[in-house]
Amino acid sequence: MDFVKVQANSLEEALEWLDENLDEVPLGDEPEYVDGSYEVDEGDAEDFVFYQKGLTCVSYSCEDLSSLADSILLPHDTLIAESTFCYRAGKVVVELVVQGNVRVTYQGKEYRHVEEFPAELREAFMKGEADTNPDIHIKSRNRFEYRIQGKTGTMCERDLSKATPEDIVEDMRKIAGKNFGLEEDTQ
Repeated sequence: MDFVKVQANSLEEALEWLDENLDEVPLGDEPEYVDGSYEVDEGDAEDFVFYQKGLTCVSYSCEDLSSLADSILLPHDTLIAESTFCYRAGKVVVELVVQGNVRVTYQGKEYRHVEEFPAELREAFMKGEADTNPDIHIKSRNRFEYRIQGKTGTMCERDLSKATPEDIVEDMRKIAGKNFGLEEDTQ
């Protein structure tokens, strides 16, 4: 078994160091390592670390999901969550972002940026009333999307306001697994 010693005050700090220095970390050449049977020992730490068939989540961050029922209230390229996964000698970053632009007509005036929405238009979207309001016409909308290494990727089908951070990192794990050629169901 290979070990990398890291001086840190917490698992989170150690994982941050690992993420920042992954290219310099010596990789093992023992068969157990190469076959993907290594793992991160999280001990009694409460920090979330995912290990599955050699696919390891070394970092994860996520915004509060409870207010994210509709992407239309967020500008293009807003970062919602981000994870870094390692597999053997590779690393991939998966992000959940807002992708695309909006065009909304409200009381005869067109808006292309959420920052320009009047308060009552924002409120209609927050309450979920935009689709039934005859003064609001959505011509194009943005969406929540997972992307790998900054490239356009997979549309997020979840209602984020009802999702947990664990749901999101699980989606990201599946996407990262596909990127490394792992079978989809690695549970």
